[in-house]
This record gives sequence, C-alpha cells and structure tokens, in this order.
Amino acid sequence: MADELKSVFLLGGSGYLGSAVVRKLVETGVRVRMLVHTSEGENRNPLIEKIPGSIATFDWKSLQHDLPDAIIHMARISGRTRTSRLIAGFRGYHANRRMIRQLASIPVSPRVIFTSGTLVYGSCGPEPADEGTPLNPVGFQRYYVKAEYPFLGALRSDKVPVSIVRPPWIYGPGSWFRQFYYPSIIKSGVVPQFGNGANLMSLIHVDDCAALIKEVATMGVAGTVYNLYTGSAITNESFCRILAEITGSKVVIIPDEVLLRKYGKTVYESFTFSLNSMSRHKLIHDFPAVYVDHRSGLRQVLAHLDQMELRG
Repeated sequence: MADELKSVFLLGGSGYLGSAVVRKLVETGVRVRMLVHTSEGENRNPLIEKIPGSIATFDWKSLQHDLPDAIIHMARISGRTRTSRLIAGFRGYHANRRMIRQLASIPVSPRVIFTSGTLVYGSCGPEPADEGTPLNPVGFQRYYVKAEYPFLGALRSDKVPVSIVRPPWIYGPGSWFRQFYYPSIIKSGVVPQFGNGANLMSLIHVDDCAALIKEVATMGVAGTVYNLYTGSAITNESFCRILAEITGSKVVIIPDEVLLRKYGKTVYESFTFSLNSMSRHKLIHDFPAVYVDHRSGLRQVLAHLDQMELRG
C-alpha cells in the first residue's frame, strides 16, 4: 500500500483498457514506462517512456536500477482458434512464472497488479460472486486462466507483493461493445440480444475501471483479489433495452443456436454466462465511480462513438 503513486511499469498499455489506464496515470502526474512490441511512433508526453520488448524475454531484474512503485500487468498472449488459445495460455503461464521468479530474486520487488476477469468464476446465476467464489472458468478464460496461476500462487508469497483485479464486462468505445453492438445499431437499427436475456451482467465503464486499477495500485493490499464493478448487475435483456431506448432501435433476439453456429462455443459461453459480481473490500465499495448508473455510461459511450463516426 502506498499513499502516492509516482512511477508505474505497464504491460498491455496500448490495448483497450491499457490505454485508459495510461490516461488516468499521466493525468495525475504518474511516470509511466510501457513495455511494447515496438516503440515506433512519436511520443509527445514526457511522462511516458516506451520500452521495446516482450513479457516472455524481458529482464525483470533490470527494474531494480529504476524501481517503479508498481507493475500493472494487463498484457495477454492471445489466440484466434481453440488450439492457438491453448498454446497462448501455456505461453502466458511460462512468461508470468518467469516474471515472478525474477522479481523474487531482487532485494525489493515492486507491487504487481495483475488484471484478470470475472469469466474465471463461470456462470453463477443470481447468487452474488465475491473474491472467495471458487474458480470455474468459461469462455475465453478456459484457456487464458493458466496465465493467472503464477499470480495466484504468489498471493501467498512474501517475496513478490501481488494483487489481482477482476473486472466484469468493461464497456466503452471499443472492444466487444464496438464489435458486437454498435455496428448493428447504426447500420440496422437493431440491438442484438444474445439468448433469452435472463443472464446477469455486471458492468463497469472503461474510465471507471482504469481509475479503480490505479486505486488498487495505490491503496490495495498485497495478497488480495479485488472484484471491480460499479452499480448493480442487470439482466442482458435490460442492457439491450437500455441501448434500444437511447438509440431508438429495436431489440432482436439472437437464438442460442445462431450464436453458436456463427461465433462458436467460446463466444457463446462468454455472452451468455450469468454473474452478479460483488466485493468483500471497502476500497471497492467506497470508490467514487463516475458511471454508477449504466444508462448514463452507455449514453456517453454511444455519443463518443457517434463523434468518431462523424470524424471518419
């Protein structure tokens, strides 16, 4: 735990959530070093330093010469097919195990905040799922949860201070929302409802999620898992109806068999699992989220996407 965050070493900083975390850090004066595949492109912010490299080969012991306050890990080795996802999970496991071992060998290890997701809990129906809920991964996490194992083991270690954050559905002007919902809304005036809509969705706006990750990096306790969310879980049907009301669209139900045939089992499980995310921790309960009301958050995201469309 720290009263102030001055420097962070960031993995996955160019991604959907990672970019939002970078913005949250630099706007409060935090120095950010980003491990990136390539450092090409102009960097105009003096608080950001891009370091070319890979999580699989980076020399983590080198950090002791310029020790950051925290390492925020949002990088994931991913795949497009079942086989490539299995391979990616094992590659992630070995890269992260190597990282933990190297950090444990230096005199003082930075705190590590590893970003996972609530798909690791599986479908829990209406029952609240907190940080003590047993893991039963579904969807993409069937493959990628292996990369989390080294950090789960390190939670009980006194050599590397580790916290794990598990966001739910992160909505914003990108990722799954832009791929599966926005094009259908603007092109066809249709909000697709995948399945019967009874499954619960815990949600968090990407900006609130980024701010909460920064909060855990600053005030979080090592050896702790944090479920990140804001507001109450809503059904998938309610989520779709909110989108329809905001955009003047109509909800069209996509039957299970169509979703399975078009996208496969992994996407099907990810879109139909039911989770009511909760937390045991005061840090999460007391967080001053901007978008506790998902209607206002979705309205902001849709307006942002509309502006992006106008800019071409």
